[in-house]
Amino acid sequence: MANVGKIDRMFRLIFGVIFVLGGLIYLANPVSYIVAFVGLVLIVTGLRGQCAVYSVLGINTCGSPYCDVPEPEPAVEPRPVPLSKQEPFEFELPREEAPPAKKKAKPKKKAKKKPKAKKKSSKKGSKKKR
Repeated sequence: MANVGKIDRMFRLIFGVIFVLGGLIYLANPVSYIVAFVGLVLIVTGLRGQCAVYSVLGINTCGSPYCDVPEPEPAVEPRPVPLSKQEPFEFELPREEAPPAKKKAKPKKKAKKKPKAKKKSSKKGSKKKR
């Protein structure tokens, strides 16, 4: 009987591959064989969905709301309603209020500029040199 949930299985597979690769890369160290073996056990329990340690301890993450991804519920198609029981459908478009009419601004008349009068010099006694 399966006792390993979906998320638990996913993590076992991921870490199992990491442990096996890590153990095989560092073969010179005797600990690397232990790491590779633990990775292999994680991969097997992840693929089978059953863990012997979980069975001994009475742990079951299969179907747990905290450890499983919820299955999507199957879509239920609505049953058609007979035409005799349907209410008449009325559809009205929303009415938009017309914006208030804008008054056209009258163009402002430009004031005509008066030609500037030349000031005559009023100095008495000034003589022009020729």
